[in-house]
Amino acid sequence: MTEPLSREKRWTRHLIEATIGAVFGAAMGFGGAYFVMETGVERWTVAEFASLAIALMLLVLGGFMAFMTGNIDRYRKIVAYRQPGTEPADAESLPWLRRQAYVLMLAGPLLAAPPVVVHLGLTDSARMLAAVVILLVLAFQTWLNWRVFRESDEMVRQVSMIAGAWCFFGLQLALFVWAVLAKLVLVADIDSWTMVTVLMGTYLVASAVIGTRRGLGEL
Repeated sequence: MTEPLSREKRWTRHLIEATIGAVFGAAMGFGGAYFVMETGVERWTVAEFASLAIALMLLVLGGFMAFMTGNIDRYRKIVAYRQPGTEPADAESLPWLRRQAYVLMLAGPLLAAPPVVVHLGLTDSARMLAAVVILLVLAFQTWLNWRVFRESDEMVRQVSMIAGAWCFFGLQLALFVWAVLAKLVLVADIDSWTMVTVLMGTYLVASAVIGTRRGLGEL
């Protein structure tokens, strides 16, 4: 069993993690900002900016999980470092965690690709090819996501289902209210990409909140 960390070491751990996250986030953020500026920032909508931000978050999270589960020794060290006082982690959960990391790392590009492709100014045939590639990747990611869900324990499944229920009923009500107001010409109509971005953002927030309350956010 690992020894608990002192208060100073915990703060040092948080500082190191924040620094690493800031460096990678800034590098990817500056790259995205450069692309947006080159393609004309005035052409981008709020929903497209939001989808890029969500995609960046998914890539960073998936990348950390992929690094963490690269080998059993590294995984055990990270678990012992972040969860002092626990028993050494075994290797049984590594394949499941790796697949979850791949799901996140695929979800990021899938969410970022459509607005990026649109602003590249490609021809019709090139956009059609891009759509085919995106749909193929989506099919693979959906299969992988289903496999992760099927192999999850009961707590993880409950978090996924509760978050899905929150999103379904909450967003269904919000969409109906907005549609009524739009039909009465009291607010502007919203496009499908805005709805997808709101759905993804809401689901991620709901999953994080529910997972943290059930003890899934400790690692």
